[in-house]
Amino acid sequence: MLRRPAASLQCAIRALHLRAAARVLLSSLLSILLVGVVSAAELLKSQALGEGVFALIGETGARSLENHALNANFGVIDTPGGAILIDSGASFEGARLLDEQVRALTGKPVKWVINTGSQDHRWLGNGYFASQGAALIALSRTVATQRANALAESEALGALLGERFEGT
Repeated sequence: MLRRPAASLQCAIRALHLRAAARVLLSSLLSILLVGVVSAAELLKSQALGEGVFALIGETGARSLENHALNANFGVIDTPGGAILIDSGASFEGARLLDEQVRALTGKPVKWVINTGSQDHRWLGNGYFASQGAALIALSRTVATQRANALAESEALGALLGERFEGT
């Protein structure tokens, strides 16, 4: 008769060990999933330049997976009709992070995106903002250069950003 309580105790101990192992495994999986989850505020430091005018300051080093290739400076102008964003980031995901920060600063959606150049981090996020209803503004010669360089820039950034480049 002593065997049954001992067996029950062993089963209970095993169950406790399994629960503890499951908690450790779940915690580890969550940690792995959260690696790479970053907010725009962590990537881009906002600086007020005047009433309703902001600079979003990116890293000055090389583009990387960690910085979402947002190694540039961007601008935000808060208007009564919505926000103006100067340059759209290097990917759909990078643009989403920019949008997050613009909304945090202005409380408004981006209604206009001005592309200041043809470097990938200036315009490859355009698709995100177009899908949100924003108007895209650029010089015709800038658009021509963007089109000419689109494939090479997309391949290079796709190789760097991997899954983060999907949808761009």
